[in-house]
Amino acid sequence: MAKLIERPTDDDNEEYSTLEQPEEAIQEPEQPEEVTEQENDIPEKYRNKSIQEIVQMHQEAEKLVGRQSSEVGELRKIVDDFVKTQLETQKQSPQAQSEEDEGIDFFYDPEQAVRKVIDNHPKIKEAEAYTK
Repeated sequence: MAKLIERPTDDDNEEYSTLEQPEEAIQEPEQPEEVTEQENDIPEKYRNKSIQEIVQMHQEAEKLVGRQSSEVGELRKIVDDFVKTQLETQKQSPQAQSEEDEGIDFFYDPEQAVRKVIDNHPKIKEAEAYTK
């Protein structure tokens, strides 16, 4: 009886064919091309810098961001306090606002407008109370 010899399949041929290829057929990309592509990806300010220099630049940038964020926080607090005081003064002087809303037209009757402003001035009221 004759033995049957199995013929390798295409998958098996691929494995053997890659192993049997000469080393000249397998070419790896050249290093200088990769290095130049990587250098093109690096921003100008980081090129030709050592790792220590880049770390130092990064730490200084973090310090600057921290300082600026604390300044922004302080300014926000100041603005919030200012807005609160403005709202409080507006709530405390509804009489002054209502008088402004009545709106005596200075150009229509300037004498009455000036008289009203003088009569309602806080210093004048204090002086009148003092004299009484």
